[in-house]
Amino acid sequence: MRDPIRDQIVVITGSTRGFGHAAAVALTRAGAWVVVNGRDAGAVRRVVAQLRRGGGRVHGVVADVSQPAGAHRLLEGALAAWGGIDIWINNAGVGGPLPAPLWREPAAAQCAVLRTNLEGPLLCASELCRWAVAQCVRPWLVNISSGAGERASAGAAAYIASKHGLEGLTKALAADAQETGVTVTALKLPALRTAMTRRRMSAAEHARLPPPQAAVPALLELLRADRSAVHGRSFAAWRMLGAAAAELGLNQPLVDAGAYGIWWQRRKSLDAGPAALRLDRLESPFCPSPAALAALAAHAEGDGGNRYPDEHQTALRAALSARSGCFPTDLSLGPGATELVERMLRLFVHPGEAVVCHDPTWFLFDRLCTAAGVEVRRVPIRIDLDRGAVDLGIQPILDQVRAGARLIYLVNPGNPLGVAWPRDQLADLVRSIPPSVPLVVDEAYAEFASGDDLLLSPELLGRGRDRTLIALRTLSKFYGLAGLRVGYAMASSTPLAVLLSTLETPYNVATASAAAATAALADSAHAERVRTGVLREKRRWYERLRGRGWRFLPSETCFIYVELPRAADAFLDRMEARSIFLPRAVFDRRCIVVPIAQPAQNDRVWKAMGAVLAQRWR
Repeated sequence: MRDPIRDQIVVITGSTRGFGHAAAVALTRAGAWVVVNGRDAGAVRRVVAQLRRGGGRVHGVVADVSQPAGAHRLLEGALAAWGGIDIWINNAGVGGPLPAPLWREPAAAQCAVLRTNLEGPLLCASELCRWAVAQCVRPWLVNISSGAGERASAGAAAYIASKHGLEGLTKALAADAQETGVTVTALKLPALRTAMTRRRMSAAEHARLPPPQAAVPALLELLRADRSAVHGRSFAAWRMLGAAAAELGLNQPLVDAGAYGIWWQRRKSLDAGPAALRLDRLESPFCPSPAALAALAAHAEGDGGNRYPDEHQTALRAALSARSGCFPTDLSLGPGATELVERMLRLFVHPGEAVVCHDPTWFLFDRLCTAAGVEVRRVPIRIDLDRGAVDLGIQPILDQVRAGARLIYLVNPGNPLGVAWPRDQLADLVRSIPPSVPLVVDEAYAEFASGDDLLLSPELLGRGRDRTLIALRTLSKFYGLAGLRVGYAMASSTPLAVLLSTLETPYNVATASAAAATAALADSAHAERVRTGVLREKRRWYERLRGRGWRFLPSETCFIYVELPRAADAFLDRMEARSIFLPRAVFDRRCIVVPIAQPAQNDRVWKAMGAVLAQRWR
């Protein structure tokens, strides 16, 4: 396969020494046409002569790119030499004064750092993009950043500020360039053994640093990546050197957004005492399988509690494999689906990037995105209660992906509406998304679904073998094991499953939970009782709702989205006064989610609903 770097015209600022020089050497060897740049004319001549002796196609331009005239001179020199520019690498940088608090260094020295490290890349980017837009060409701009762009340390305020600014410049410029075809990325370098770092550490410490050429393979991997998958993103060379594919597709730090703040609702229902009917978490209306309870009892009587769980969860993986049709190697386990959704965000979306989901969707997804520092772009679901139908908005989802969303999160069948994606529509979406954009389909309620026109795993995964497709399931709902916390992810390919398992913590499913889950999966008779019981009660609810003339959405889950004749919030308050707690997820002023429970519980809810709605209240 032809190397995508070969015959590319590459401009590298500050390429007479350090990392820039090492990059110029590697790129000429890869067959690129390289423009070397520096402020020292003699250094530029020496590097050009050196690279030409090695057979490189090289041109040199002497220019100080921290000045507007210098940035323009470099652009014009590159165009005059080679006639175009495919890749521009903003590498020129200085370390600044010796380590000291900001206030102890001359202002002029600090400002010089900002001019070279931040104003220089800004000026070069402006020159490049102005030319590119005018000529309708699509170059790639790479800003060479640093680990200092992620964190701070004492004694280098100007340098750290410049690298944080460069990270921001990368994201902002990428947003500006979204419709131009210009690609903008950043590559963060670790500390390297250069003249810049020598001034800031002892000789012994400096000697232990890797040489500049050690980081060059990370740059080459980046330049060989799919531009559409890396636009607007910043990558760490030290992670890329260990696992380039993972770093190009995954993400990093979690943003602390505080406590979840949802538990007060459950606390209120618990305080209501044993007579309260707690249906506010949409848990299973049935108790767990007798086989699962027996497995729990056997575990309690055994001596396994003092031992860590089987880190491979061999028996549980085998049971899940048999149930799902996936290979055990294509599964990743978690303590419920919530942790798996959080893991998807950590793996695939960098803080500051965007994901797309429906509005409404599972209420915790927004909170998990907030915690991860991720922007949520919501595609409204258009609801037609007269027809009992919804428009799930395939085209708006794809539009958000084209606008830079890094992940699609869907719930199928949906929460809180209870409707499922029609087979053909979901298949069209899978075919239409770019292979590099993960599609996460949360199938928490899939086992309750009974419709014929559905596309669920494993068939869904089979249609997405060439896509980054992940299906999530949990044993909390249908199998009634919410208190034991068992969930699993199914990947469309084994390499993708390996990535999912990179953040799978050891022993993340307790031995007792795994034993109960394994037994529950094998108890097909109990599963059928749950399925038929929910379906029977759902039909009873439909008859009652139609009898009152209330509009609702036919459901593929264990709950129904219903429109009331009165305001939902006030209605829920009055139901709670009767010790009946329904979900507080109100997405329309008069619509609520009605859980499907046991027959006697459903009768109690229906009777209370009639009594509350018959009262006179505003």
